[in-house]
Parts: sequence; C-alpha cells; structure tokens
Amino acid sequence: MGVELQHDLDNILSLHLNEFFDYVRSIKYGYKDHNNKLHFLGDSDFKKYKYSFSTPEQIIHNNCCWCWDLSELIKLYCRKNGITCKSFFLEYLSNDFHHTHTQVLACINDKWSACPDNSMDKKINNPEFNSLEECFKWMKNSYIEYLRYVLKDNFDELKLIVKEYDCVFNQNITEDEFLKIIRT
Repeated sequence: MGVELQHDLDNILSLHLNEFFDYVRSIKYGYKDHNNKLHFLGDSDFKKYKYSFSTPEQIIHNNCCWCWDLSELIKLYCRKNGITCKSFFLEYLSNDFHHTHTQVLACINDKWSACPDNSMDKKINNPEFNSLEECFKWMKNSYIEYLRYVLKDNFDELKLIVKEYDCVFNQNITEDEFLKIIRT
C-alpha cells in the first residue's frame, strides 16, 4: 500500500462522526472489476461484472464501492474510534431473485443505529434505538419491506438469511469467494 493511500485512509478515519458519514454518502455506488475498471449503477454493463472486493484504501482511491466493501471501511472507522459495532449479512436467494446486503449497526452515545452507506440518504442515529435487538429488528424489517416491494406476493421468508458476521476479506476476491466466506 502506498504512503499516500495510507495517509488518505488515516485522514478519513480521523474525521468527526458526522463528517465521516457525509463522506461515506458521497462515495459513488459501484464496484471495481478484476481489471480495476470501475462500474457504476446505471452503466449499461453494471450487471455484467466480474466483481473484485475493494479494501478501504481502494474505496478511497476509487471513490467507488458497494455495501460489501463499504461495511469494512465503516467497521474500521468504528474500531479506530472506539465505537461498538456489529455487521450483518442479509441475503434473499430464490430461483427468480437474488439480492444481498451488508449492514453495520453501531452504538453511539448508548443508542444503536444503522450506519448510513452510499445507497441510503440518511444520517447516523436516525432512527436510533435503545438496544441492539431493536435496531436489528428495524434493519431486518426494512429489508423485508424492500423485498416485499420488489417481489410482491412472491416473497418467501424461508428464502431469507440474516446473520451476523465478522469475517476477514482479502483484497480482490471474487463475488463467489466473498459469498463463500460470509455464508460460513
């Protein structure tokens, strides 16, 4: 890792909480492929990808990531700043529809909240909850609400997986490698 990228990462990790999440929301939603080409939501080739996991340094350098990558940057920020956090993997897998999301929940000033990412326009601690369990329930219900909106009557809760994870992901792993690690 270059000295400049480490300096950039250190600067981002030193931001005040609100400034950090303002920065997070400014990151473009997309991913880098194995050739280091960036793909953004709305691009014609967005779904024709060979996803490659981005490290926090790569996120900052590319100003681009999706939730899998971003959760690792958010967890790093929380650990560096003494914020208790938990990360969750949500997956809906059926023959007709496959969708995943990773979400970090953090405890700030004794209140739990879902950490904003670059796909949601919300502030940290909005909404906030008195317990991790309440926050988890809100997160899960929000995901189910999204799935019900997309799938209508075809939603089947038995095809939903929601689990806490604390994995380590290597730079440039593929989508299949990421899913294999996070599912176990």
